[in-house]
Amino acid sequence: MKEGMKVLSWRVPSLLAALCLALGCASVPDVNGRKATECTTEEVLAWAQDRFEHQDHAEAADLAEYVLCTDFEHANIEKVRFLAGEARFHAGDLDEAFVHYRRLLEENRFTQRAPEISRRVWAIGKELVERKGRFLGDLSALRDVGLEALTFYVTHFPKDSYADDAWKELAEAQVEDHQHQGAADIYERLVREYPESEWCDLALYEVARAYRALSRGSAFDVDPLLTAHAALRRYLANFPDGNFAEAARAELLEIEEEVGRHELEIAEYYRARGSEWGERLYLSNAAGRFPQARAASAASSRLAELPELEGCESLELLRPREERPPWRRQASAGAAADPGAEDGDRR
Repeated sequence: MKEGMKVLSWRVPSLLAALCLALGCASVPDVNGRKATECTTEEVLAWAQDRFEHQDHAEAADLAEYVLCTDFEHANIEKVRFLAGEARFHAGDLDEAFVHYRRLLEENRFTQRAPEISRRVWAIGKELVERKGRFLGDLSALRDVGLEALTFYVTHFPKDSYADDAWKELAEAQVEDHQHQGAADIYERLVREYPESEWCDLALYEVARAYRALSRGSAFDVDPLLTAHAALRRYLANFPDGNFAEAARAELLEIEEEVGRHELEIAEYYRARGSEWGERLYLSNAAGRFPQARAASAASSRLAELPELEGCESLELLRPREERPPWRRQASAGAAADPGAEDGDRR
């Protein structure tokens, strides 16, 4: 049994080599006028290096990949794979080059070529994400590889000098794909992990824009608008004279008016259905949330015209929370007041 296993152990690489040769290296490259199958591995590698130095990058890549297909256990397989990656990179086959760089780093995460690989992967990711393909399918496929390369880059080289740039590229890709929540999350991470980055100004502003884009308008849920408003205030607190400060101030006013109109519309909805409590609640929201908005003035006027309900002072709702009188639970009709319902009891 052991002998059989031993025989199998040396046959498997040969079988794998033959299979790989059939699938990945169907056309055997030439080595200075001879077929590569007639040459030793070292002869093939020497010719691959020669072709690379003479800038025949496509042939150099074919030769290096032939070695990768036929000699899995070459003593310096890392050098061969790096040569294949470099040749493909210079030949413009960036997606294929990325495969080699990624495989090399996965096989040896402590490789001394890591700094060179990091720069190559960054360049590949940026180029492919921004490249315009001749056909929609081609563009989509290359862009996906670019996104994969950028993700690989920030995962394996988070301290590299271009890591914040890579996060920015990934966020912009999310915006292009209308994945606004994903864009907001990436921009937030950029600011959090790279507080000294030149992109923090842009990132904080784009967080607000992403949340505003998530809103379907004031006719629907205003939570994304309120989140965008808070993000704009944070941006201005950090960058009062930032590149987008003027635009941020204008957007703050737009959001305040939009939210105010939303609250007034809901108040009108409750008024039409005879719900005085609902009308008062949303009028109070419109009047108190953003007091400088035009909707706030209209809401305050409407509140002042409403007759007071028992146990509800509408105008009191406009006062800051710390100035309001303490809430007291009302006793049920015909029952004694609950002695435990003291001022401030929130049960």
